[in-house]
Amino acid sequence: MDRPVLRPRLAVRLLGAWSLAVLLAVLLAGCASDAPSPPAGSAAPSSSERAAPSSSASAGPVASPPSPGGLWSLASRAIGATGRLRVIVVGGTPDELRIEPRASAAVSDGMLLSVCVDGRAYEIDGFTATPRPARWTCGSASFISAFRRTGQPREAWNASMPVDSEILETVVADGRDRWRWEYAAISETLGGPVRSTLLMDAATGRLLSGTRSAPDGDVRWTFSYTTIFLPVQLP
Repeated sequence: MDRPVLRPRLAVRLLGAWSLAVLLAVLLAGCASDAPSPPAGSAAPSSSERAAPSSSASAGPVASPPSPGGLWSLASRAIGATGRLRVIVVGGTPDELRIEPRASAAVSDGMLLSVCVDGRAYEIDGFTATPRPARWTCGSASFISAFRRTGQPREAWNASMPVDSEILETVVADGRDRWRWEYAAISETLGGPVRSTLLMDAATGRLLSGTRSAPDGDVRWTFSYTTIFLPVQLP
């Protein structure tokens, strides 16, 4: 039998359709190969992982605030580590305190007013040192004792000093890297309430600044652990 012969026009149409199908297959294969894929050995992130917020966005304080006693232990260690603390007093007299671990002094207008060394306190007048009666606590211990009993620092302290009543100390976080000490009490000597605050660097235990409000006026303090001053001693 003779083979059927395709008509020329039908053969051209069939060839064109076949070529178009091949071209579409090649294009689809190329698009699939261009899609990004996860690195080898890792799984693609799930929708919940992609939507999870960064943990650093909700970071909290460095640590929980210490107790008042713990805060003052840190303050004492900071003075011991640097060997000195200079307190500038704005709105009060004296206008400067110089604190060392075991000695301290009060200064006004650059002149010594009093010195506390070796458990004794002295009033200073030029080159004359007049001792106060009794024994005294000096240095960082005096600085801390006065703050915790009167809401302000002193260069010398002993049991004869007047103290506040109804004392309340609290420590709270002030941002991520600071603690705030708050003091509230009643001063029988001044006849009214006393409120003091101090800011401390949580990492170093160094005091940064402070304020006091009392019937005798408002006071601000700034603290420096790097300012060099002459060693505290008698003239």
